Amino acid sequence: MEATLWLEDPAIATLLADAGAVGYTLSDVQLQLEVVEMPQSLNEKLDKELFNGGAFKLPYSTWRQHINHIPSGSQNAELSINESAHNIENVMTVMTKQSRPAIVNYDTTLATSRDNLDFLGGHGDRTKLETDATYTTLGAVKSYQYSYDTDLLPQKRAEMGTRDNKLALLNAVHTLDKWDADCFAGGFYTDGRSLWDEAGLFALVQSFKTSRDDYLNGLNSSASGSPLMLSLTLKKALTAGVQLQSFVKSTYQLNIKKGGNVDVINGSAKENLD
Repeated sequence: MEATLWLEDPAIATLLADAGAVGYTLSDVQLQLEVVEMPQSLNEKLDKELFNGGAFKLPYSTWRQHINHIPSGSQNAELSINESAHNIENVMTVMTKQSRPAIVNYDTTLATSRDNLDFLGGHGDRTKLETDATYTTLGAVKSYQYSYDTDLLPQKRAEMGTRDNKLALLNAVHTLDKWDADCFAGGFYTDGRSLWDEAGLFALVQSFKTSRDDYLNGLNSSASGSPLMLSLTLKKALTAGVQLQSFVKSTYQLNIKKGGNVDVINGSAKENLD
């Protein structure tokens, strides 16, 4: 196995004007792997079961990325997420600037713009109403709703407040099972400003599971071939184009059989990987 490293795109990396010389170099970078071997007795039992027609079942999850764009001047969008899977557990959608010029001076850039790594969609300054003439936050989400065929998720369209977007935070915390645990995204700056609304942490997160367990009770998007849809309304018309990246989590089952044959079970569909 070989790992190759590249320098980050200068449009993404952030720099300080007075950083000075780095003063160090990276060399002999290594990727270390640890191989764990099972006891011989367990291997023999496993080989016996496989030889007799049995299968070793290994559940696993995948994340697939889907990209959409909303042009400048738009305030409403109906976005298609074409994911075909038998058991979709959840989706996470983040918004970033579509045009990301290189940041030469980090301090100067943040005084007039946003970091290229920031996620848009948060309300921004909570001292301003979305109807204020001076309110100009790029990409602030006003309402959203995912849908598949006739299913609406959440069932009632999520409407944000006029001074914050905390409803999206509550839905994200609920989806990620963080309702009773520490959650960094719900924190604050020392001056009381919200990390969710003002620090580039905003995201749209929606679960499709009907219960909190390991059963396959998510969304079956392969049943009809219809796409997953995201209906989005912004608080202000865009003054610049934005990019939306949706990460869809699906669960599968890997069956290891006699002779090393492998099948991926995706609901009733089977993909042979011999």
